[in-house]
Amino acid sequence: LGLDPGQWPTVWFKGGSEPGVLTLGYRAESSSGKSVVVVAMVENPRAALPAIAPLGLLSIVRGAFGLLR
Repeated sequence: LGLDPGQWPTVWFKGGSEPGVLTLGYRAESSSGKSVVVVAMVENPRAALPAIAPLGLLSIVRGAFGLLR
């Protein structure tokens, strides 16, 4: 995920996927002890997701943590 370890020293990950579905879930604790959970999902019931889909979803998750500093 690439979070700043000075701000987010502890990070957990759980993900899942199947054709057409990708889910990324992160729980992180800030250096001040605040716990934050960010979960993102993308799906297309008609086709497999493009290979670039994980990078886009990861960018969204990183942005969410950036808003929570």
